[in-house]
Order: sequence, then C-alpha cells, then structure tokens
Amino acid sequence: MAQPGFWAEQVQIILPSDDNKGVKLGEDRLRGCLRLVEAAFSTNQTFRRVAFLLTEDAKIPAFVRLLRASTSRLLIGSFLPEQSWLLGALDMIIATPGQALHYDRAGHLSSITVRALLIDKQASADSVAQAFSFASAFAGFEEFASFSKLDVQPRQWFAPPRPAPASSHFLEKYMPLTKCYDGWEDSLFTSGLTMFSWGKSNVLIHDWADLPLFLPGIIRCSRSRVAAPLVLAPRDKLPLMAELLQACATELGVGALNISNREGAHVLVDSIDELVMPSYVGSLVVVQADELLESACAWKIRRLVNLCMPSQIGIHCSTKTPAVEELLSARTLYSIPEAKVSMRGVCEFFALADSKHEKLEKLCTIWEQLESSKCRVSIFCIGSSTVDWLVEEMRNRGFVAWALHRGEEVDPDVYRNPFSVIVTDVYRRASQDVINFDLPGTYDEYVQRVGNDRGRSIKVVINIGTTEEQRCFPDMVPLPADCYRIHTKLPLWFDV
Repeated sequence: MAQPGFWAEQVQIILPSDDNKGVKLGEDRLRGCLRLVEAAFSTNQTFRRVAFLLTEDAKIPAFVRLLRASTSRLLIGSFLPEQSWLLGALDMIIATPGQALHYDRAGHLSSITVRALLIDKQASADSVAQAFSFASAFAGFEEFASFSKLDVQPRQWFAPPRPAPASSHFLEKYMPLTKCYDGWEDSLFTSGLTMFSWGKSNVLIHDWADLPLFLPGIIRCSRSRVAAPLVLAPRDKLPLMAELLQACATELGVGALNISNREGAHVLVDSIDELVMPSYVGSLVVVQADELLESACAWKIRRLVNLCMPSQIGIHCSTKTPAVEELLSARTLYSIPEAKVSMRGVCEFFALADSKHEKLEKLCTIWEQLESSKCRVSIFCIGSSTVDWLVEEMRNRGFVAWALHRGEEVDPDVYRNPFSVIVTDVYRRASQDVINFDLPGTYDEYVQRVGNDRGRSIKVVINIGTTEEQRCFPDMVPLPADCYRIHTKLPLWFDV
C-alpha cells in the first residue's frame, strides 16, 4: 500500500533549449507537477517532508535552475558539492537515483516523509530501474500504471550545459574556516541544521563555524509572511551576518532579501543597543550571546525570549555563562558540543613489522581478514609515491584499493563496493577505521589523523610499525591474530 499522502508521477520533461520550439509545453507540464507538489506539502506543516526528482547527473544543474524559476514556495537544491550541506533544509531534492538510494541507506530518510516523487522517463534504463528501487521504499508500485504519464514528444532532448565555472561556494569566501573545521557537515551539524530549518527545536551552538546551520532556518522563516526573523549580533558582526544571509539565500535560489533593522524587512538584523523592540518575531538568533548578555541592554534579549514569543531560538555562545543558562532555563534546547579532536573512544592496536615489504605483507594479511567484515577503512601513508606503490601492490594481490591524493575527491565506486579500501596521504578524518602504514612524525599529527570528533564514538586504529616505533607506543594492545573479530572483542581490551 502506498504511504498515506504519498504522490508520485512518471514524467517526461523538456528542458530549455534555444532552438527547442516545444519547450513551452514541457515547462508548463513541469510547473503543473510543481503545483501538485506544493499542494501535497500544504496539507501538514508539522514534520519534515521532502520531494524528489530523479534524473541523470548531467541534467541536474538545468533542472535546479528551471524548478527554482518556476516556484517561490519550495526550497530546491541537489547533491552538487556547493549545495550538499543544505540538504537538511530543502523541500525538493534533484538527484540521481543512486544518490537518493545512498541518502536513504545512510538513514537520512528515517525521520522524513517523502511526499512526492518525480521520475525522469527520459533517463537511461539503468537510472529508471534504480528510481523504481528507491520508490519501492515508499509506495507499492503495482499501482504505478495508474499514475498519469506525459506523452509529449520533444523535438530535441536535453543538451549538456556549458561547463560551469569553478565553485564560488559562499562559505569559502565568508567563513573559510568551515572547510578545515572538525565538525563541518558531521551528523550533529546536519541534525542541528535540519531541526532549526524546520522549526522543530531550539538550538545552542558554541563554535563560530557552526553558525551556518542557522541560515536556512532564518531564510525559511523569512518566507512565512507571518513575522520576520530577528538576528542579534555585536555591531562589528552585523555586516558579515547580512552578507552570509544574502549569499545563502542566493545559494538556495531564493533571490534578493531585504535585510535591515527596519520594519518591513524580510530579515531583521540589529545590534542589541540599537534594537527597537518589536511586538513579535518569527524566530530569534543571538550571536555571541555570552557577550551580549553582559551588556547594559541584556534586558532586551530576556524580553524578546519571554514576551515576543519567537517560534524558535538559536543561540551562539563561546562560553555557557550563568546569564546564558538563566536565559535558556525555560527552553528545551538541542545543544551541539564543541568540535574538538580527542582520543576518546579510539581503540589502538600495534602490529610489528621491521621493513617496508614486511609491512606490506602484514597489511595484506590484516585487510584480508577485515574486508570479510565489510569495515570501512582508510590506510594512511607518508608521501604520494608510497600511496601509488601500495595501491598497485594491493591490486596485484586482488584487493580493491583506491588512491586518494590531496585535492582529489573520493571515487564514487569506493562507496558502491563494500570491499573497497582507501589508501591516502591526506588527513581527512571521517567515520572510517584507520590503518597507519606509516606513522606520523609527532603525536599531535597522530591525534589529528586518527582522533575522534563529535560525530563518532568508537574508532579502531591499527598501527603497523617497527620495533623502535613500538617503544613510542608502549601501552598499545598487540593486534590479535583473529582481527576479523576485532569489533566484537573490543570490550575485552577497552572500556567501550
């Protein structure tokens, strides 16, 4: 049986083309689909809901542009690198079926209602088959024949767009620290962004680099036409907040926002000392609250919280002072901890090998056992030449190994094959367990390479080193011979 409220349609859509005379009919049909999506969304506003349009990778940028130009009610985006951090705030996601399946398997749809699904009928046969696989999780498609279909025959199908310019991701311009920030786009950042964007929770953050998670929620509130959101910040931060909000609105396809401290603005941005108290605000975000609550005008913040009835509150404070705790005492908050790298939850093992080729043999023996458990592992080396040599040697032995060098992205096939292993010299801390083929030169480097951030509780680290290197790690547990059972036996060695 179909999920209650679920609506799906298989469509054939003509995208804009200079010499395509049939484009108007195709655009009209697409806008008709959007009206149905908007109607499906308007029936219930109390939970996170999303629509998908599944198509081929090359068509995604054009679909995003066309759909954004066709509706002012929906926040639309895709898995494009510059938009992926916004996924938790979107009403409609344009994706390949493979991306949607990965999103579902990662658990991101477990708390989401999929209200509408559009499938590009002109996509490849493999893509359409994957789309049905994704859709089967939400509706019984024995009924699919009853869904309306469009039989318009375009004179010309989609032509790939011109190469896009290099990404001008606004966060790289305004907040470059986010890209090297330990908590950027981790599970807690994403959860906070989703909850604040959909008005589900008050959110407390401590790191300046977490501030972008408030932006989509502020923009969504500005479109409600009930009451404008209010952002309070120190005077020297006001220009940055206005620029961030405007750039994020552009990234979401919303267009220009009226951002000022005057009545009638889409978003009110003001300092605490100059604020003229409004009678009502949609949502309230306070930047550097610990500093503002020590000012002579702190009473204004308390009055805003207690009397102006904001639908939700976002608080940024470097230190949770008594004044901050008092302000938040009557509110239930989703608190996002600081993103500090630590060795908490890191389970370290040592495997002895006294030469490069002995290390290789030891590594292959270890990975032969680990791959049967389908662990996600990164193998770290020092130097790109060692990475290439090790990948070639592992492939010669029949393993599925991939090299990752600085500035490169992970090959998508890594995620499709459960027996893949990444060999790299790039410090990219993630959810994978770690094998150190070469040990870092200092302990600080070691912590940065293998440490846990706030998004992971337990991680296994296997260090392959010489007798001399072992002396630097006297407290490490020797790697057991049956390391394929390493995860199940962790409680024998560690307090986990």
